[in-house]
Amino acid sequence: MAQQLLRTVLATEVVMEPEFMTGTGSHVHLLFFDGGSRGNPGPGGSGAIVVRTGAMVAGVQVCWIGSMAYASKKTTNNMAENMGLLAGLKACEARKYEPLHVIGDSAMIIRQQAQRKPFKAKHLRNYYWSSRKIADKLNVIQWHHHLRGQNKMADCLANLAMDSKRSFQMHVTSDTAQLQRWNSVLTHMDGDVAQWQSANRQSMRDSILMTPQKWRERGENWPSWPEDEQREAGSGTAALYRV
Repeated sequence: MAQQLLRTVLATEVVMEPEFMTGTGSHVHLLFFDGGSRGNPGPGGSGAIVVRTGAMVAGVQVCWIGSMAYASKKTTNNMAENMGLLAGLKACEARKYEPLHVIGDSAMIIRQQAQRKPFKAKHLRNYYWSSRKIADKLNVIQWHHHLRGQNKMADCLANLAMDSKRSFQMHVTSDTAQLQRWNSVLTHMDGDVAQWQSANRQSMRDSILMTPQKWRERGENWPSWPEDEQREAGSGTAALYRV
């Protein structure tokens, strides 16, 4: 019975199309992150989850789950979201979850990381550079902005941390029976991943994704992303940013 439940949790009906493969292998990893605080500032929490999908992967597999609580009453929403991103990137670095797409509902964080621009606020700069350093070590294909309704797994994990005031990080394997406790989170996996696939199909269809290093090897400048195409939260459409 337990094995049957695990198979249901670890595999969904979402199927990746070949066009989403970037020439780096038969699978990709998706890092979803979120965070918030009660009171802003106030005690907060963040959530992050890494899943694997691709042409050679049966459905969607959960790789890592993190739910982190912060007791400090000075925690802001932006701080919690940045800490959620950092925790997820650290897990990806430690476990070699590559190639990687990063997905969050903070348009500011996604934009600043994609454009490699530190935050103006001094208290956020250390978070930016810590995440940037790890992201540069990883094969981050793209940064994606989703609306909160399409980032429900990470949002649930952040709220769980704030409600329970406890932190938890777990590397997931097919034998991890503890996954049963995360059913309320993983029930959103189909929708979050399907939104990522649907929102980025057209953008990826007509372009070959390349890293800044590959552009430099071709003797070309890394293209800038036009300001009017950097869609903010509330636009109703997920935004896609180059690394």
